[in-house]
This record gives sequence, C-alpha cells and structure tokens, in this order.
Amino acid sequence: MAYVAGSLKFENNSVGKNGGVALSESIFTSTGVKLGYSKLDGNIPGCIQYAGYVSFTVKPQFAKTNSFTMSKMVSKHGENKWVESYKANPGETVDYLIQYKNTGQTQQDGVTVRDTLPTGQTYVSGSTVFGNAKNPGGTKASDNIANGTGINIGSYTAGSNAWVIFSAKITDNDNLAECGDNKLVNKAKVTTGGGSIEDTADVIVTKTCEKPKEPVFTCDALSAKLISRTKYEFTGEATALNGASIKSYAFDFGDNTNKTTTNSTVSHTYADKGATYTAKLNVKFDVDGSEKTATSKACEVKITVGEKPKPPVTPPETPETPVTPEELPTTGIGEDISAFLGLGSLITSIGYYRASRRRV
Repeated sequence: MAYVAGSLKFENNSVGKNGGVALSESIFTSTGVKLGYSKLDGNIPGCIQYAGYVSFTVKPQFAKTNSFTMSKMVSKHGENKWVESYKANPGETVDYLIQYKNTGQTQQDGVTVRDTLPTGQTYVSGSTVFGNAKNPGGTKASDNIANGTGINIGSYTAGSNAWVIFSAKITDNDNLAECGDNKLVNKAKVTTGGGSIEDTADVIVTKTCEKPKEPVFTCDALSAKLISRTKYEFTGEATALNGASIKSYAFDFGDNTNKTTTNSTVSHTYADKGATYTAKLNVKFDVDGSEKTATSKACEVKITVGEKPKPPVTPPETPETPVTPEELPTTGIGEDISAFLGLGSLITSIGYYRASRRRV
C-alpha cells in the first residue's frame, strides 16, 4: 500500500471542525506530529467532546506487468497475403510470418524467436529477415531460426513490436507422407524474460497417388497332349497379378482321379478301354493373405481314349481262275460231242466258283 500525498488531516470540534486540519507527513516517521484541541500544541483536555480523528488515503501498489503477444501466419511465396492455413502444391515454396509485441509495462530483453518445421518442409537458406521500429524495412538474420537455436532480435520497451519472415520449401509429390491431403503444421515460439508463447500455421498439400490395382487371379487354359494311346500330358495356364500368387494346380482327370501339385504340367494314364472323359483344372491362389480358387470353361478339356484294336481277320485263299482256250480243235462228231461235254463241265465249274465267291 502507498500513502496518497496531501490526504493526511486531523478532525475535532475546534481546530479541525471545518473539514479537518492538514497534518505533517512526519506522522509516518519517528518524529511524529503534535495534535491538540484549540490548536496543535499537543494538549487535549479530557472528555468526549475533546476527541479528534486522524485520517489519510492509501492506494494499492502492483509490480509492473511483463507480458507480450505473438502470432504465426503463412503466405504464398512473395505475395504477403498472410493466413493461418494455406493450400499449397507439392514442391511449392511458402513464406512464414512471426509477429511479436511487448504488451507489458517493462522492457523485455533478449527476445528470441524459434521455429519448428514439420516433416515435408525444408528451410530455404538465407531467407530469414526481421524488422522493428529501427529497421521497418527488415534486415537479414542468421539461419538459426529453424535449427533449434533461434535468433535473438534484441530488447523492446513497453508497446514496441517486431516481426520475422522466412521461407520453406514443400517436398515433392512422391515424398509426401499420405495420399490425399497432408496437413503440415509449423510451430513458432517466442521467449522473453516473461516466459514463452507458441503459435502455429498450417499448410495443406495434396498428394496424388495411383489408384491401387485390384488383384488378378484367373485360370486361363487347360490343354492335353497325347503321349500314347491312353497317356496324356496336361498343362494348365493361370494369371496372378497385383498381390496375387499361385499356390497350386488341382487337376481332376474325369475318371475319379485327382492330383494337386505346384507344377503346371502333369501326365496321366487312363484305363485301357474306350471312353470319353472331361478333365478340369482348379488353380489355388494366395491373395493378400487369403486363399482363393479360380476355374473357367477354358480350364476344361474332353479326352477320348480309343479301344484296344482287335486282331485282324484272315480272309480265305482265292481259287485260281480257269483259262478258256482261244480256239477249239476241229474234229469229227464224236470229238465234237466230247468237246461239248467238256465245255459243259467247264461252265458248271465256273458256276460253282461264282457261288462259292458269293458265300465268302
């Protein structure tokens, strides 16, 4: 508490009856001051009507305040259009502004400004400038603003202010952390004898990514190659892309026999009898850790196994064909009759031969 000068007075029914009489401030010392009734001679008679009162005014005392404000903003490089959040492109350079003001009642010394860049941004060497009342247009500062040390911008009396501007470059598209929007939060910190204050500014940058391709897993074909009359070689064809891989080939030969293998080509021998079978192929895949199976009409093939050939039938021997003489001999009647009879026998023999040929 502090005494308000000129407020000390003495009041009573005599010397101090008209609003009180002023007293010396020696009352607050060891010397003190004399009071009285009709005059200030140190004599006050007894009884209530001679009473008096000393009064004075005081006011509370407070230490001078030590406070300040700061803010952080961002702009497109070189435009000085300061905002709290800016939409940028990959690879773009942006500017940051840090403002400080002494809002207290005392001088603040050794004001230090630091900045912490987020992942995805790098400081542009030689870009830091700070300004104040002595340097309103700004002056170059060290590159320590972004390396953890910070820059000392000096001392500031009550009501004075300063600013710092520097640049940072955003990484390219491929080095951004996530597909889509990335929020790069930049934090600034100002420290004085009165403490520290932090503020942030944001840069939003969009990473363009190729749409992930869907896994492809298909059974494409099944072919059969004849090795022998009852033996075939089967070959399967399949496709596995974009995270899919072939685990095995499951062959169904159509005769109640099956074979599962990691090989795409197998052989199989069918029973020794004439029959038609439908061979099928199922292909098993690993698709992002899950097992999937694929087949198709192209992974089916019909197999016809021929019958074992029968032994050939031996045909009967063909009799020798008689030869007719070119000219009969000229003789008498007896010889003519014999010749006639001989010719009849020959004709009869030819008839039998033809009949026997028809029976065969």
